[in-house]
Amino acid sequence: MQLGLRTKLTLVMTGLVFVVVVVLSAVFVARLTSQVIHETNTRANELAQQMFEQAKHALEDAKQFGMRPNSNSLEDRHSMCAGV
Repeated sequence: MQLGLRTKLTLVMTGLVFVVVVVLSAVFVARLTSQVIHETNTRANELAQQMFEQAKHALEDAKQFGMRPNSNSLEDRHSMCAGV
């Protein structure tokens, strides 16, 4: 079966448009994925920093109010557990 010139040109143009759409879609998805990963990493780092600061302040407050052992010695830790 022979195709006419108009049919061949239509198929070639359709193929080229399809290739361009696929390539542009792949580039868009790749950039969007990269951006989402970067933003997620930034948010995770900020959250980790905030949690670290809160834990640091909680430990400082606990030490100030005598709710934390003065050292890592077994006696200090045991006395804190016995007091609870």
